[in-house]
This record gives sequence, C-alpha cells and structure tokens, in this order.
Amino acid sequence: MEVVHGHGERFAPEPGQEAPMAEQFARLDFVCGQLDFTDKKVLDCGCGTGYSLAHIASLFPIADYVGIDPDQGAIDYAVNRYPSMEYVVMNALDIKFPAASFDIVLSFEVLEHLTKPEQARYVSEMARVLRPGGTLVLSTPNRDVFSLGYTESLNPYHLSELTLPEMRRLLDAHFQDPTIYGQFFANVAAREKDFAQLRNAFTSWKRLKRHTVGTLRRSGIGDSLYTRYERLKSAVRGPRTVYPFTIKKEDFGFDSDHMNVAKWFLCLCAARAKMVLMWSAVFVGV
Repeated sequence: MEVVHGHGERFAPEPGQEAPMAEQFARLDFVCGQLDFTDKKVLDCGCGTGYSLAHIASLFPIADYVGIDPDQGAIDYAVNRYPSMEYVVMNALDIKFPAASFDIVLSFEVLEHLTKPEQARYVSEMARVLRPGGTLVLSTPNRDVFSLGYTESLNPYHLSELTLPEMRRLLDAHFQDPTIYGQFFANVAAREKDFAQLRNAFTSWKRLKRHTVGTLRRSGIGDSLYTRYERLKSAVRGPRTVYPFTIKKEDFGFDSDHMNVAKWFLCLCAARAKMVLMWSAVFVGV
C-alpha cells in the first residue's frame, strides 16, 4: 500500500508524527479563535490527509465543508478516516467551483510546494472562489527562518518558500490589507534547540547536497525517482523525524511582533469586492 504521509510531503495524525501535528494543531486552534465558521461554506485547498477540516468541524459542526487535493491516495486516506466529511480529488490551480462560492478558503502548508508562477495562479484561484467579504486563511514557511534565508529548503518537497516582502506582494494583488501573523516557538528553550538544529542542517556541505538533489528533482525523471525513494524509505523505517526533541502545541505563539523568529506565516486575508478588482484590472490594462 502506498504511503501518502509522514515523508515530508504531507503528514497525518498517526504515531511518529506528533511533532508536525503539534505545529499544525496549534495553527488550527489559533485560526478557530479568530474566525467563526458557523453556517459558512468552507473550502480547504490542498487538504492532504483531511485532518484540518475535521478538526475545525469538531469545533464548528454547523457549516458546509469540502476539501480538495490532487493526490488520490491522500483523498482516499481522508475519506476513510473522516467518512462524514467531503473530500474530492481536484487541483487547486484550476478549482472546479464557480466564482464567489465560499465564505472561507483555507490553505495550510501548500504554497511552498508550488513554483512561483503556480503560486500566483493558486492565490488568484482562491480569490476567485471567495465571496466578497470572505476570508482566505493561508499558512506557509518563512524562508528567512525555516531555511535561514537559503533557497534550498530542508524539506525537499518545498519548491519555493517566501520571505515576508514576497508574501505581502503575492497577497496584495488580490486582498485588502492582509493580516500576517508569525507562528514561532514561544517556548524559548524549544526555540533555541530548533535554531541549533537549523544551523547544523545548513552547513556548506549539506547545502550543496540539497542543491544537487533539488536540481535533479526539478527534472521530471529526478522528481519521480526521488518521490519513489522517499516513500519506500518511509514504508521501511517509518515516518521521518521532523524535530529531534518533543514539542507540543502549547509551545507555539502567534503575533506580528516576532517575525525574526517566526518559522511560519499565518495570513488572514479579506477578499476585495469584485467591482474593485474589475476596475483595478481596467486601470492596469489587464
């Protein structure tokens, strides 16, 4: 059976994956404290193994939820684990829903898996299916911290991580005054341990090795071979270790004042009125 989680491309609430789940559930709890999902139509783009929607639905059961992901294996896992939820195989670069269909669109840890041109298209598609006044919730790694500013990420499935200025430029094209929070280790001891492992992981030799692997992956054959290798390795030895120390969701904080130590961005973006977007397109000649 194909392993669809635990190898760096996506995760699931399974044994051995407690660390990434702590990071994710801290994020989900923060979002649920900021937004009321009751009676809303909610789309999760790149839903992966489905746990994000299931967690939100456990707190806000009266809403209309649908998750989409291009990977059939991930969707099969989500449907089997959360049978009461709706999950559909669909590529979020071409969302098969009409414009202005949803009140809330979610995107957790998807953007970094896309190339820069794909990122622009992805954000545009999510903006298109949002209703006026709707909200996009988007999280993605902060390259300046997650990868210490280097292009090649520790996670080989990340094609293009963004800095804060890049993040703002991408969102400003479609949303009015996006609010960008940083997700960081509020537990100082955990933060220091995390930075120590990052410094060790970004030595010159290890960066050269990742650059070589990344170059091979950007070729179709190299990407296919690497993905097969990683999944076989996960099947044999189990999920990889993301953190060499135990973390829990209470270790994380969220605000806009700690961007220099924030490993992830968490963005809440209000959709612009469609008329404003139309006139903006006219004036810029689009």
